[in-house]
Amino acid sequence: MKIKKDKYKFIVVAIALTTGIAFAVLRPAPIFMDSEAYSQIAKEVAAGRGFASTALNRMQAVNPLYPAFLALIYKIFGINYNLVKIIQVIIFSFTCLVIFKIGELIFNEDIGFYSALLVALHPVMASTASHLLTECLYTFLLALGILFLILSFTKSNKWLYFLTGLILGLGLLSRSTGLLFPVFILIGLFIILRDKLDAIKNFLILCLGLIIVISPWIIYNYRFFRSIQPLNNMGGRVFWYGTYVPAKGDPDSEIAHKAFESVTEKIKEEGIDQVKEPVKWDRRLYWKGLKNIIEHPFGYVSLFPKNVFRLWIGTHSSFFTIGDFKFSAFLKDRELLKKHPFVFIWKMFILSTSFVTFCLAILGI
Repeated sequence: MKIKKDKYKFIVVAIALTTGIAFAVLRPAPIFMDSEAYSQIAKEVAAGRGFASTALNRMQAVNPLYPAFLALIYKIFGINYNLVKIIQVIIFSFTCLVIFKIGELIFNEDIGFYSALLVALHPVMASTASHLLTECLYTFLLALGILFLILSFTKSNKWLYFLTGLILGLGLLSRSTGLLFPVFILIGLFIILRDKLDAIKNFLILCLGLIIVISPWIIYNYRFFRSIQPLNNMGGRVFWYGTYVPAKGDPDSEIAHKAFESVTEKIKEEGIDQVKEPVKWDRRLYWKGLKNIIEHPFGYVSLFPKNVFRLWIGTHSSFFTIGDFKFSAFLKDRELLKKHPFVFIWKMFILSTSFVTFCLAILGI
C-alpha cells in the first residue's frame, strides 16, 4: 500500500514539475502591471526601505505576503525572475501533493491521485507558476488550510484549528479573496458537530490564529492611513466598472471609460486626492458603484450571466496572452480563425479542459 502511495506521489510531482517548467520556459509571462507592482515593492523591501517607501496608493493596493516572498528571494539570490518561477513551480508541485492528501482523506488514495493529476495537468493551474502573481502561492496556502481544516474535523484537535487559522491568515495576507471563508467554516462546524458550543469554541480558536497573523498588517495600515483596513483595498475601481450598466458588462468599452473619467473628476472636485488619500478615494468609488446598483437594480442583475461568460472566457485568454487578442475575438471575427487556427485550438483546449475538470469535480469523479 505504501509503495502504491509513493508511486502516486512521484507521478504527481513529476508531472507537476514538467508542466510547470514547460509553461515557464515555453511561454514566459511578461513582467508588467500587477507583476511589475509586486516586483517593485519587493525590491524596496529587499533593499531595507520597507513597504512605506513605495507610493502609498500602491502599498495599499496589495497585500504584503507575496511582495515579501519575492523580497526574500531577491535578498538571498538577487533579482532573478527565472529563479522565482522555478521556486513557484516547486510550490505548485507541493500544491498537487496537498490535493492528493485531501482526496485521500475524504475518499481514498485513487481519488486523491486522480484529483492531483488533474491539477498537475490543468493548463491554467500549471501556468500560474510562470507568472509573478499571487495565484500560485495563494492556491498552495488555501489548499494547505483546507487540508488542516479537514484534519481538525477528523481529529477534534484544538491546536490543529489554531494552526488552520494561522495558515488561512497567511493566505489572506496573499489575497483577500478568502476573507469570507471563515463564515462558511462556521456553518460547516455547526452542521458537522453535534455539540454547538464546541463548534463555537473551535471556530473562535481558528479565528484567533487568523487574527494573530493579519493583525500586524492592520496596525501597519492604520499607522499610515488612519483607517482600519483589514486587508488590501483599492477594489473600488473594479467594483464601479462591474456595476456600470450602460457598458453592458464590458469594462473596456469607450462609454465605460468616459463615464469613469466623469466620476473621478467629481471625486476630485470633492477635494479628495487619489495619491494622498487612496482610502477615501477608494471608498468614494465604492459608493458610486452602489449608486449604480440602486439606480439600475434590474440592469445590474442582468449583467450576471454576461459577466460569468466574459470572465470565464477572459481567464483563458488574457492569462496566456497568446496572439495578443482575446478568445472572444474569434466569436466576433471569423477571419481570425483562418489566420490564427493554432491560437484558437489552444484556447479551446484550455477552455474545454477547465470545463471538463470542473464537471468532474462537481460529480466527485
